This record gives sequence, C-alpha cells and structure tokens, in this order.
Amino acid sequence: MLLNAGKVTQEFYLVEGNESAIAVNVVDTFLLALLMLPTLRQAAEEFSIVPRIAVVASDRRIMTNLPEWKTENTFATLNDRSTANMYYN
Repeated sequence: MLLNAGKVTQEFYLVEGNESAIAVNVVDTFLLALLMLPTLRQAAEEFSIVPRIAVVASDRRIMTNLPEWKTENTFATLNDRSTANMYYN
C-alpha cells in the first residue's frame, strides 16, 4: 500500500482539532494505514504475500525552518494559530 498526502494552504484552520495540513499530511495518513491493517493481514493470509506499507513525502520540508518541532508539545504548538509559525504569519 502506498500512502501519499500533500495538502498546502495559505490560511490557518483546524480540522478535528488539528491544523489542516498536519491533519491531512500526518494524522489522517497514519490513521488510514492503521485502518488498512486488517485488510493487509487478510491479503497476507489469502495470497501468501508479505504486504508492505510505504509512506512517501515531499522533500520540501528542507526548505522550511520549523522551530515548533523543538517545543514540548509539537501538535499543541502547531494547532494554536498564535504559536504556529508556519506560512500563515
């Protein structure tokens, strides 16, 4: 299974309590992987295969200085408009 997400927006908004890009690119991507585990296990048994999960991402992150990663609670920092110093400020 190949997982790829690439949401970019110029406005800050929350989706189920998470900043929208973090929600789509991180949280939802890994939730989908978890939801697919039973199907992958079934395929492994039925077809005698070893399923794989691959998550791909852009290397665009290297162009961004993200000091929020060094805070005590990264998600809380990124989910707060006043402290999320991404491309909105």
